[in-house]
Amino acid sequence: MNGRNSTQGPVSQAQNYESFPPSPHIKAISTTFNANFKPVDGILADMQLISTDAVVFYVHRYRLIEASSNGFDSLLALGCLLQVVPEHSEQLNIMLHAVYGISCALFQPTIDTILTVVCMLPKYGLQPKNYVAPTLPLFNDIRYRMPTSPLLTYVISSNYDLAELAVLTSAYLLSLDISTMSEDMVEFINPVYLKRLFDLQRTRMNALKGQLALLPEPHPATPECDFIAQKALTRAWVHSAAHLIWSARAGTTSGELKEIFQKLDKDTHCNLCKGRLRERVKAIVIKWSQVKRTI
Repeated sequence: MNGRNSTQGPVSQAQNYESFPPSPHIKAISTTFNANFKPVDGILADMQLISTDAVVFYVHRYRLIEASSNGFDSLLALGCLLQVVPEHSEQLNIMLHAVYGISCALFQPTIDTILTVVCMLPKYGLQPKNYVAPTLPLFNDIRYRMPTSPLLTYVISSNYDLAELAVLTSAYLLSLDISTMSEDMVEFINPVYLKRLFDLQRTRMNALKGQLALLPEPHPATPECDFIAQKALTRAWVHSAAHLIWSARAGTTSGELKEIFQKLDKDTHCNLCKGRLRERVKAIVIKWSQVKRTI
């Protein structure tokens, strides 16, 4: 936090205080929200916020008033143009980037840190739905990091009804064993979204079971492989399908489906039977790829 390079963190060395007198307790100035920070309207900041780790952020009082429904947790009501905010600079930095509609990606925050800030927004009178929308930077800041923590992202998205983010995240939870969710997550998640995830997994599994129930079509009897001989393929198919249904998840991939039937393919010596088997597997893979993957 002591470097001046903006890629190293949200702060730079304390220097050049232009709006207010410096304080001996201030350790650093925000890289983005410094004394020269001007949003699109070109107006210089008229207020300072100081984090718990003594980093100063130059902001615009009117922007916070417009954004917050509670005076930024009543800090604006005090009338002082220098306020201590009881948050760490990393979190306050992300919050202010959201308020100003600026991406925080430059600072490379973790997904957990960003989601923590999303949960903090209501405390400061900021509605998450107003900042985590597909057209806004914070949405993409979360979206591109979400695969590293999809369950937490989904739980928090559900709690604040961030539908678009929840939909994207649900694709990464197809193989989640819902019964393994922690008690805290179960308590925090919106029950409607929990049911949607459960229904998604169930729908996909039912679709897979329906496809596996369809046997390979028999081919016309030949001297080498009559209808009785073809029953061996039917029995082997039923056995493989039962094993797949037992082990498969809603997130089972097409490659995993093919792998299950590879042994059956190798053990099938009749070329006509092998052709019908491959046709059935190909049809299953195509149908599986068409089954809805999000809530």
